Amino acid sequence: MRALHWLIASCAIALGLLLWLTPAPTPGGKQPAKPAAASEFAITDVRLFDGNKLWPDADVIVRDGLIAEVGTSLDVPASLTVIEGRGKTLLPGLIDSHVHTWGEARRQMLRFGVTTALDMFTDPTLLPGFTSDRESLIASDQADIWSAGALVTAKGGHGTQFGMAIDTYDDVAQAAAIVKSRVEQGSDFIKLVVDDGHAYGDTIDLPTLDMQRARAVIAAAHTAQRMAIVHVAQVDDGLAVIEADADGLVHVFSDRVATADEIRQIATRDALVIPTLSVVGGLSGTPSGRALVADSSLLPWLETAQRDSLQAQFPPQYQRASHFANGLANVAALHRAGVAILAGTDAGNPGTAHGASMHGELALLVQAGLTPAEALHAATALPATRFGLKDRGQISPGLRADMLLVEGDPTRDITATRNIVTIWKNGAAVDRSPAPANPTGATLAPKLPPLTSRFEDGLTASNDQVWMISTDSFMGGTSTASLAAAEAEGAFMQVSGVLARGAAYPWAGAMLALDETPMSAVDASALTTLSFRLKGDGRTLAVMLLSGEQGGTPNMLQIQSTTNWQDYRFALSDFAGADIARLRAVVIAASLPVGEFAFALDDFEIH
Repeated sequence: MRALHWLIASCAIALGLLLWLTPAPTPGGKQPAKPAAASEFAITDVRLFDGNKLWPDADVIVRDGLIAEVGTSLDVPASLTVIEGRGKTLLPGLIDSHVHTWGEARRQMLRFGVTTALDMFTDPTLLPGFTSDRESLIASDQADIWSAGALVTAKGGHGTQFGMAIDTYDDVAQAAAIVKSRVEQGSDFIKLVVDDGHAYGDTIDLPTLDMQRARAVIAAAHTAQRMAIVHVAQVDDGLAVIEADADGLVHVFSDRVATADEIRQIATRDALVIPTLSVVGGLSGTPSGRALVADSSLLPWLETAQRDSLQAQFPPQYQRASHFANGLANVAALHRAGVAILAGTDAGNPGTAHGASMHGELALLVQAGLTPAEALHAATALPATRFGLKDRGQISPGLRADMLLVEGDPTRDITATRNIVTIWKNGAAVDRSPAPANPTGATLAPKLPPLTSRFEDGLTASNDQVWMISTDSFMGGTSTASLAAAEAEGAFMQVSGVLARGAAYPWAGAMLALDETPMSAVDASALTTLSFRLKGDGRTLAVMLLSGEQGGTPNMLQIQSTTNWQDYRFALSDFAGADIARLRAVVIAASLPVGEFAFALDDFEIH
């Protein structure tokens, strides 16, 4: 999924309300690479995992951005700089097999040793830059990307909720044309979506590709000499697309535990699976991202935006506690059956961060039954082989010198990948310094004083901001809302409207910006509590804080409305992952099922 922030970017399994209220930022364009750098050196007496096997003691010589020699007791020229590797392990640069790339993602990945990534949905205009960058051997501060570009999905289906215009696949006769358009845009492989959303709740009913269309586009992809990989969430869909000759699944199915016979059916087709357990866990209410923020090996290298993203959560109404256990069981069974398991994070979604989440995903694969060495293989040589990345993924003569040196032995303790000593991209050492939290010249967020909205003077709050309508319209939805000051029982705000099909995840409601510049941040760290009175029509409503980096994930709690006025009171700290020092807006909204909604709000306070 892609919270395209996301092309959150979910963003495969991800649920488009990730981005509910903030327009997706434009992905960053191609950045100039650093000048060519001297890259002749040797690493000696190092434990080497070459992508396939472990060498207890090896030497590696690098020249001109490539691995020149690998062996034991090599004759190292006196002219070369020598790096002592004793007690350390040298690995190929990691390959994240499921990301969504925009903004600073490529730099963020590289700082954590992810030198290459497979992007599963992003802006197709970025693809030419990706292609030219990965062909170069000059020093770089960005990971290389292979990408699906725009995914193939049904009108109104998953992938259409992020505010990015994509041509949808509505008729089987379009199969050849839609694959041709993706190839012309530069797609390295074809990704399609077969997911009606039912795995995440009975009220979700997304349009999706039927098997006739899916089979046709898979065949068209193969005719065009492209792999066809499929986003699924349910066992039955996974089986169907594999039987239709898909090359792999980009999430593990997690609606239930597959039977032994179903696992065998997949294993006989030589398909790959990229489980993305980091996101499956987040969709189960068991996110792994917060543990990564707490890891002292990772924390110093995280940018503020990455910390925010790791602590974010999927909306609770789309979480199902069984998904993570089901996903672990299915990965274990697939692995035992010999199915190729590739490491991928679905970074860009809540609870993930580019680069850092790969270290969490490796640990989850080990939890699912892979050995540490098998997990490392799943993040290096295996994805390079399965996706045809011929110049990387292994430490072998003639391949590019994308490498990761760590303290300890990650073939025994997978968390040792986090103890990074040096990262090399194209043979040049990478500067791991994170972007500063407050760059020189940046304006600090103004302090937010206690804020009230009694509606005695209409829809204006005490910060002089006016409550405004927030709907799914920027994602192509047709839900509507209206706000009105009412005085039937004293002053209050009446919110009503209609949730309509059209957006993948409909919503509508009211939003209050917290600064005079719309969506700018304020510092509410001196305040502790959000409270209000509300009555409604019995619907479940979402109370959301928008905070942190603009375009970030809403931090959300649910409330159950009643036909009588009720008092609601929350500690700001209850909104897990919210950056209270950079608070942008508060939203109260209805979402699913479709139909009319109404609620009234009064005595709103942040204090």
